[in-house]
Amino acid sequence: MMLSLNGGRALAAFLVFGGHFLAMQFATPVGAAEIYAPDQEGRAASDTFLYESFTAFVPVPINYFFILSGFVLAYIYKPGQSTLSFYVKRIGKVYPVYFVVTAAAFLLWGWLGDMWTDWKIVLAHTFLLQGWTPHQDVLMGLNPAMWTLSNEIFLYLLFPGLMMMLMHFTKRGLQIMAGACVVLSFLLPYLASKTFTVKHETMQAPLEGFDNAFIYWFTLMFPPIRLFQFVLGMCLALLMLRGMKHIPSVPVAFVIFAVGLTLTNLFLPIEARDLSGMMIPIAILILAMAKADQEGKWSPFRTRPLVFLGGISYSFYAVHILFILFTMVLVPRTDGAWDYPRIWLADLGVISDPTVGLPGWANFLLFAAYFAVITLTAWLLAKFVEQPISNIARKYAKRIPDPPESPLAARRPVVAANGAGDPALVPAGEPNGASPDKAAPLV
Repeated sequence: MMLSLNGGRALAAFLVFGGHFLAMQFATPVGAAEIYAPDQEGRAASDTFLYESFTAFVPVPINYFFILSGFVLAYIYKPGQSTLSFYVKRIGKVYPVYFVVTAAAFLLWGWLGDMWTDWKIVLAHTFLLQGWTPHQDVLMGLNPAMWTLSNEIFLYLLFPGLMMMLMHFTKRGLQIMAGACVVLSFLLPYLASKTFTVKHETMQAPLEGFDNAFIYWFTLMFPPIRLFQFVLGMCLALLMLRGMKHIPSVPVAFVIFAVGLTLTNLFLPIEARDLSGMMIPIAILILAMAKADQEGKWSPFRTRPLVFLGGISYSFYAVHILFILFTMVLVPRTDGAWDYPRIWLADLGVISDPTVGLPGWANFLLFAAYFAVITLTAWLLAKFVEQPISNIARKYAKRIPDPPESPLAARRPVVAANGAGDPALVPAGEPNGASPDKAAPLV
């Protein structure tokens, strides 16, 4: 199995967590600095350090998830398998955790914030439709981070048809398709930013530099816009299986990644920066990690802690934002407090006022504490919800008969075992050691 890709998911989830943790600003006095705004003089040094460290990686984690999702699903695809079987396994893998976390969010908004979510919004989230509207009261009405699953389910629905189409492409056709995905991901958000906006915006999240709520949604959260990254990942997997040459080593891919990230942050407009700017460097890094795992070469992502965290990264991602949201003050207080950790410290007499900034070391300690508690919760979710129900779904999916296969459909191209790079064929169901039943959700 490609353990480095799993370790990469752990780092991507960590970057998402860090980017959301910035909102707490524990070391900054309440009200002294605007959240997510750059160059805030009132922001404390440790909060500035966290801000600069994590905002630099904004173009990376979500884009990595979607490219990797297409790559892994295409790489382990079993030609001729039942489409229904694929859907059962995918939904059984991702929906149980989503349902538990969404239900928890509904209850927490009601109990802690005295804000019981409208039933229409609850239905939209229950059926994973929230990503199809730019209106943030729906889009982020329960668990704000889980718009990604609304996107992912859409991509899952399209995957069997896309795979059927792409498997008939030549190498050159796959290369052209991959290039088209990159070009369109640059072009469409630019055109949309010049054309559309949203009237009567209800803001629940900062626009982080976008001109309006429509382009913020269209660039980041509109399900079809993520199709380009997903299909790019699928093309890369098929090219690799057919003996793709000139894949760089992991160190070289790191250099390309670092240069790409620097150029993306320095020169690209926000619409391109957050969606498309890092598609090529991320694609190269994924290919390099996959090749390193295939050939047993060095990869920093294959360490035991990262592989373990990658295994629970979906549950981690699903639950992390709840710990941040619900340790903020949802009902305004007369003392102006922003978060419960400082309220608790003030109640204990450790600090004089719940609005003062904490020392830098305390800020980093809280960062570590949040990460530890979220990781423990994610492990429990993975162990008692995600894995058992996924196992049940896989067993049920195995009972679904595959449709009749042609002799050609029963076999698929892979890299030749002799290393010459020529296409060879292996029986379906032997996807180079990667089990199609155990593909992890990548959001």
